[in-house]
Amino acid sequence: MRRCFAQAVFVVALRASLSAAYRAAAGEFAPHTDALSAHTDATDVYGVFAVFCNAGGLGLLLGEAGTEAWAALAASCPAGRAPAIQALVSVGMAHANPEFVECMVQELEEQAVAVALLQPSLLADCVAGFAQGIDHRNPRIRTVSVAALGALASSGAIGGSLRECVVNLLVGVLGDSDTFVREIAASTLGQVGVAVAYDGALLEVIVDSLARTLGDSHIFVREASVKVLGRVGAMEGIDRRLREVIMETLAHALFDHNSNVARSAARALEFIGSLDAIDQDARTAIVGELVRGMSAGDMSLSRASAYALGQIGSIHAVGGRLRQLIVESLALAMRDRTGNGPGFQAARALGAIGTSSSVDGRQLERVVEHLARGCRNFAGDVRRSSAHALGDICARRAGVGGLQDLMSEQLARTLHDPVADVRVEAISALESVAPIIAVDGGTRRVIVEMLGRALGDDSAAVRRRAAEALGVICSKAALDNSLRGLILNNTTHALNDVDSRVRESAAVTLAKIGLGAGAVVMHRTIVEALAPALNDSAFVVRTASARALRELGTDPSIDSELLGVIAAHLTQALGDRISSVRRASVEALGMVGSARRIDQGGGKLMVGGLRQALNDSDFLVRRTSVMALHAIGMKRFIGDDVVVDVLSVALLDRDAIVRSASAQALARIGSGTIDSSLPEAIVEKLSPLLRDRSASVCQASAMALGQIASRETIGADLSRV
Repeated sequence: MRRCFAQAVFVVALRASLSAAYRAAAGEFAPHTDALSAHTDATDVYGVFAVFCNAGGLGLLLGEAGTEAWAALAASCPAGRAPAIQALVSVGMAHANPEFVECMVQELEEQAVAVALLQPSLLADCVAGFAQGIDHRNPRIRTVSVAALGALASSGAIGGSLRECVVNLLVGVLGDSDTFVREIAASTLGQVGVAVAYDGALLEVIVDSLARTLGDSHIFVREASVKVLGRVGAMEGIDRRLREVIMETLAHALFDHNSNVARSAARALEFIGSLDAIDQDARTAIVGELVRGMSAGDMSLSRASAYALGQIGSIHAVGGRLRQLIVESLALAMRDRTGNGPGFQAARALGAIGTSSSVDGRQLERVVEHLARGCRNFAGDVRRSSAHALGDICARRAGVGGLQDLMSEQLARTLHDPVADVRVEAISALESVAPIIAVDGGTRRVIVEMLGRALGDDSAAVRRRAAEALGVICSKAALDNSLRGLILNNTTHALNDVDSRVRESAAVTLAKIGLGAGAVVMHRTIVEALAPALNDSAFVVRTASARALRELGTDPSIDSELLGVIAAHLTQALGDRISSVRRASVEALGMVGSARRIDQGGGKLMVGGLRQALNDSDFLVRRTSVMALHAIGMKRFIGDDVVVDVLSVALLDRDAIVRSASAQALARIGSGTIDSSLPEAIVEKLSPLLRDRSASVCQASAMALGQIASRETIGADLSRV
């Protein structure tokens, strides 16, 4: 059986190519069949396969065929992995196929623990075999062997002297001639270090070896070691002295000549410094190194250090004095005038500290003062970040009391900044501040007035953001009618802006104004403002206006007369030349018609408009019209027979999707109507669709008929039909 299997595998490989090398290999196969016959395990095809693929260099010829055969056997005979690995080790890797070894290593990584439980004696063989692999001339085999050793050492399957042997082997690979092999070895040692955290002596060997790699000539190796040291140093329960060694090593790496390595070191120190478990002295040392890094000339390092300080300063475990040191250091960094410094990142870091609930009132006041000065900084990116940070603090620390006024005043001044992006950020911050300011104060009115003036800004981006902010304030804050009226007046003027995006935002804001409590008196004014916008030159404005009328029309407080006016405007918009506008108008009619009962004239106008939309050139408009009619019909605000007659037109649509949607809509209306004669009429209309040229329409019609037939009140004769 073993010989037949080996021959079969060889034939598979032979068929993969008819090259001279394969034909020559066939002549050399006979001597190896004797070796295969002598294999001791009579039942293990895996062992035969492993010997065959590595004996006499035939593995090099098998190539992908051998790898595919291995994968197939792995699925069918998982119990054979252990002897297969033993066979690979016994033959050695001198003539091994790299693809085959990689495939076997992957299996080993996935099954290391299971194999060890089944056959613990195999582990020493595995280590011996992959120890050969790390000395192989092929770097790919060295790489996968390193990964396999790491999987064994970190799996918990081995321990004691064998694990120590694996660690020493991996440490030796750190001197490999190949850069990628050294990088993988460093990462693998970190993986092992996390697994052996309880073994102080072994962890110390790993840390010392990784520290030495910081002198490696290649940045990838140094960066990998720095990241690993950060993970190990951030583990809880490791020896204090060892953590100090890691911190000193990372502090040295903080000033590496490569910015990627330095940035990774800052990030690693941040991980360690954010731990609640470390003592205050260690955290203070980390902060000191990061402050040094922030003042370094390297832009990437200084910004990474500023970010790390912000993260450390925002945790609860940081003491008052240390947080004060962090805050003042960041404030000093914001004044950097080189243009390449950490100023904007320092402002963001102060914002992260200010939003933390662990910061007391006095410290928060200092943060706000520094950010207020940052809004007057010479650098635009610092001013922008400072304004953003102030908005975040006020939004998340609603109980900051009098600081709200200070922040609002500073943000108001920032609205006059010469850089448009800074003004936009100030508006975003004011948008966050306004809803949480005390109603009895005048600050909210001041903010609304400032945003109203921003609608006349030279920058279209600023004007658009101001219009959006006014809408957010209307939807989130409890505004009196005078303040809401002020916003309405400013936003109505914005509908005449030269920029279409500003007009679009103004239309959206008008809907939000009308949805607020006490806004009933403004409904007619809003509708009169939005109606002309349905004829705007920009389709995005027309679409936004249709959607705004939809939102307003679904408000329960709007009177029925005005609802008819909205329906008339939306029906008129169904003749727009842009399909997206027509589709938005159809959606609006459906939502308005299904939300409220309107008078008979308005209902006929609405259904007539939707009937018109069923003849639209865009199938999406037609399908949306069917859905709108279905929504209206289900609410019974308009006679079922009227809606059914209109939907019947859609059953003849040229698009199968529209016909299917119409059949489903008719079924739902027919199954829920109280008119006993209506289901019969619907059945007559749906029956021809059972022979439709589209299978999806036939299916939809059959399901629709079944839904109607399930009605308890339906007659027996109709049910049979």
